[in-house]
Amino acid sequence: MSRVLVLLSEDKPLIAQMNTSFEREGYTMWVAETERSLHYLARTVEPTHIIIDSELYYQSADLCADLRRTKFNGCLMVLVPESMKLDGMLSLELGADDYLVKPFDLRELFTRIRAVERRGNFHFVTESNQMIKFGILSLHVDTQTAYVREDPVVLTEKETMLLYALLLHPEKVLTRETLVKLVMSHAEESDIRIIDVFVSRLRQKLTEAGAMIETVRNKGYRLRMEKSSDVSS
Repeated sequence: MSRVLVLLSEDKPLIAQMNTSFEREGYTMWVAETERSLHYLARTVEPTHIIIDSELYYQSADLCADLRRTKFNGCLMVLVPESMKLDGMLSLELGADDYLVKPFDLRELFTRIRAVERRGNFHFVTESNQMIKFGILSLHVDTQTAYVREDPVVLTEKETMLLYALLLHPEKVLTRETLVKLVMSHAEESDIRIIDVFVSRLRQKLTEAGAMIETVRNKGYRLRMEKSSDVSS
């Protein structure tokens, strides 16, 4: 399958640099200079990859959410200046696969893209209508919907991936490092604690079943039926 990239940016030097590098890697690259043109290209050229330059588009997190709602399932990345790193983290929560702080080395960008592609092959090739169940909690992977008893809870892509990992390994401690690698293609040491934010939001959505996701001191998280002595509040 050919790889098609849509880049949302008005940064001319960046556009020129990326166009040369991505064409060399075999991509067809399209440039959108407005959010409207981004959505148009997302519908018409069937991109496999979308990159948003959030230094110029301050609603990048909302854009990520919009793209996922319109069923874009490809690689979605955000470029952020150091001063907007929190926007990059919010973009992860709302659908981005990864973010990269500007200025950056294009070799690192390609490394992260390949990591997203590898992770995508692992996580999204699942049996149709796959349902995983543990106690009162179950997850329908394809529709990204959890069920607490019989009550449906709609999840984001990353919440689905996080819950999927926990359900595949019930009663087993998964470290923060392991979990963050599952929901992000790349994580710096300073980003590891972002998994705590994802877990907190997931617990809130799962209401009574949220208590099944336990924090294990100095380690990570596990899915359990009952609490044990090594669990912190």
